[in-house]
Amino acid sequence: MAHQDAPDWSPLTVPSVSPASAAGVAGAAPTTPPWLLGRDAPQAALPDAPHCAVCQTAVLPHGEGDESRFPWPRCGHLRGSYGREPTGAPLPYVQGRLAPRSRGALQTACHSEHVSLPPPAVEHNTVSAQHQATDDAAWEVDCSSFGRLVAVADGRSLRPGEAHLLQSLHRETLSLPTATFVHLVWACQRLTLPGGYIPASAQEAILQSSLGHQQASNLVQSLDHLRLHTADSAAPRPPATDASPAEGRQLREAFTGLDAYDACAVLRQPCHTFRMPPAFVKGPLRQAMHFSVTHILQAQAASREAERAWKLWLFLPRMLLHRPAGAPRLPKSELRERFDRFVRGDWAGILQESSSSATFAAETQRAPRSESAARADRAVHLAHLGELSAARQALITAPLAPGDATTLEALRDPARRPSEHPLTPTSCSGHPKGAAPGPSGYTADIMRPLLDDTAGVEALHGVAELLARAELPASAASALGLGRLVALSKPAGGVRGIVVGDFLWRLVARSLAQQFAPAFEAATNPHQFALSTRAGSEALVHSLQAACDGDAAKSRVPCEFRITSQQGAP
Repeated sequence: MAHQDAPDWSPLTVPSVSPASAAGVAGAAPTTPPWLLGRDAPQAALPDAPHCAVCQTAVLPHGEGDESRFPWPRCGHLRGSYGREPTGAPLPYVQGRLAPRSRGALQTACHSEHVSLPPPAVEHNTVSAQHQATDDAAWEVDCSSFGRLVAVADGRSLRPGEAHLLQSLHRETLSLPTATFVHLVWACQRLTLPGGYIPASAQEAILQSSLGHQQASNLVQSLDHLRLHTADSAAPRPPATDASPAEGRQLREAFTGLDAYDACAVLRQPCHTFRMPPAFVKGPLRQAMHFSVTHILQAQAASREAERAWKLWLFLPRMLLHRPAGAPRLPKSELRERFDRFVRGDWAGILQESSSSATFAAETQRAPRSESAARADRAVHLAHLGELSAARQALITAPLAPGDATTLEALRDPARRPSEHPLTPTSCSGHPKGAAPGPSGYTADIMRPLLDDTAGVEALHGVAELLARAELPASAASALGLGRLVALSKPAGGVRGIVVGDFLWRLVARSLAQQFAPAFEAATNPHQFALSTRAGSEALVHSLQAACDGDAAKSRVPCEFRITSQQGAP
């Protein structure tokens, strides 16, 4: 063979040398062993046999020999030997791709020894154990480009740690030959902080040095586009569905159990309820109310199913929000258990508990507080709700009349009662917070959670239209017509009664009064003034003045008149 008498340059071991450890040798490549650094390194020509031109190691089919630990080729120097000829560069610094002629000669030499070479050829330095496991997909960066790393961050205030990393890498690249290729992993390892994080400035520097400013910018924009596209194309969440109380047989039995209750009789029984539901039960309460109004809309107006659905609606507050008198709070576990029982269809049991709670509260009622203390507590409560006008009125309003036979007789005096029932609820000017509930227990705060859902608003609107057209069972109409009578003592003596009707009835009546206000005003004028105006007294004065100014035959004379209160009783 042509190189049988050449000296054996192969070492017993091939150490791996990093740029830091090879600082004593000028111009050293980061992966070049010391025995190939000197000027006397062998400059072999193309071999005419399957042996390495550098170390004369044969290319064996099973990777035996001094260089057998490199995955490909079996002897890592063949690549350098064949690459030196077309490039003309010194052997240790050749890292470029092989020319087609050199690649073909290498494959022919290896094929004669039954060595299979996977194309394409591996592009890393095979004489270094540090990079022997790197595949051909590894990124390689020109070391000269790392000299621009510090310049990337010009004009920015970097932390001392980040600046030190960039300057340290810059110093290491200065010791490497020009146009030497190193792996991107090598640079990332030297730019990683002790905690394992690569600073943003170093990430930007590596990206721009490896791809260039324009390509790096395009890559960042494409990644941003993908990220935004992924967020927009995310699968929508399935719509939330409310849990319906009971199902199948349990639901039918729960509705059938309401036949044993008379709506008017149940609402006549006193029951203390929460005027404002606790926050943690607003969701289940909304589901229960939506369930009830949905069944009202689905049933025929005069059917048994409609009567049961209206009963459920009227009984809901006392079923779910009843409390003992004098107990402003209840344990959360007790309220949650009550709602769970409602979902299971135990409606009769919950109704029985509400009646028992009212009876027990009446038997164990605490000693009555003084009138002034009760007024003060009421005023403080209304002030906390933001109803300052109502709080002021609570301090100066007339006290409650005693609940005895004398008061009841005064309220039933036929001489003082009009021939027709007064439209007390239609004169309500609004539904402020803290307003007293009717017999059913509904308040604006209790019904407000139902308005948080679009479907709930539509369902409540449908029920209100049924009530406005009187398309409901007679038993439900009678129950909605009930009111709680409150007797107030007049300053000059006597008793004034105030009736608090059902909230839904007042809501519908007020809406109808607003819609037909011009017709009502024309029908009652001049006996009633400003039916749809808050300032009734002022409207009366201006109406009289306008009537007299428009007709010379009319004149004003002193007279006495009564002003109807907000609740509708004189």
